[in-house]
Amino acid sequence: MTNKSKVERLVRLARAQVGRPYYYGVKVTAQPRMFDCSSLVQWLYQKGGIKLPRRSLEQAAQGRSVRRRIELLQPGDLLFFTGEYGHYDPKYPQGIGHVAVYVGDKKAIHAKGVNGNGKVKVVPIIKLWRRPDLVAIRRIFSS
Repeated sequence: MTNKSKVERLVRLARAQVGRPYYYGVKVTAQPRMFDCSSLVQWLYQKGGIKLPRRSLEQAAQGRSVRRRIELLQPGDLLFFTGEYGHYDPKYPQGIGHVAVYVGDKKAIHAKGVNGNGKVKVVPIIKLWRRPDLVAIRRIFSS
């Protein structure tokens, strides 16, 4: 399977999860019935044959960095935010607590909410791009 076909599959799968319930710290056995942000990303990439860590902080160490220029985004790129449940390490002292995946067409998909009151959503990329807590963009698939 080429990287292009893996990305296309990831985008299709991500769109198919829209509306699924959000639950922070969801167990792997509950996927794909429900997700939190990092389990959604892990599950999507796993379906494309790429193993990513479970936690968003560890996912932010994968792939390569993408400069913060919106025109450089490619489908499959991951956007990392400090979030409310930040996890810290020396590379990200401000913490990483949320992740979203860019799916093209100026849109991103992420799982967001408070337990029992949230879901997997499609959002305009500009809404995430303008957030002051966007701290990293990573590309897992090579161009």
